[in-house]
Amino acid sequence: MVQNQQSDKFTFSLLTILASLSLLTIVVVLVISFVKFISNNTDINGKPFNDRELVAERLTPYGRVNTGNLVSDVVKAKAPQDVYAALCASCHDTGLNDAPLTGDNAAWATRFSERGLDGLHTSAIKGRNLMPAKGGDPRLTDEEVMNTVDFMLAKSGIEVASNDPAEDIVAEESATEAEVGEPEVKAVETEDAELVEKEAIEQEAVEAAEAEKKE
Repeated sequence: MVQNQQSDKFTFSLLTILASLSLLTIVVVLVISFVKFISNNTDINGKPFNDRELVAERLTPYGRVNTGNLVSDVVKAKAPQDVYAALCASCHDTGLNDAPLTGDNAAWATRFSERGLDGLHTSAIKGRNLMPAKGGDPRLTDEEVMNTVDFMLAKSGIEVASNDPAEDIVAEESATEAEVGEPEVKAVETEDAELVEKEAIEQEAVEAAEAEKKE
């Protein structure tokens, strides 16, 4: 009985010593690794702590406002003829699905008188019968769709006011130039009339002088 107790005590003491040695070994390894880590002055990825770019990156807040060149991200509006060729021509050039042919004045005049320009715009934007909304391309803006409808109407002989701001600006500039040019034309015409009148008076004076000499 006593021998068994001594054996158990010895086993317990041995296990305690082994556990202590194992723990001490782990602590020593950790300390050595930490010292080596500090002496190398690097992070866990092996990059130096004093790297300025890394320091700036670490100090950068998570939420940042992008103040880059926003102009380059602006998408230019698609030309109506390009939209028509890509999405509309397959039906409106062939009459597929009873679509009115582009260029058929009678067909479009009827629809224009019944629904008006706003109604035709709405049909193209939201879809009508077998025609999908925006011709099947939801990326198009309402303005691009409306410009395409106006393009089709113009091709069919129906003139409508343009929705394209660029065309409106060009039209306004042309009208302004015409208004500015009118006074100049009138001034030139006035000068020409005065010159003709002056020449006529001078001619009459010359003729009168010659008549007096003959007398």
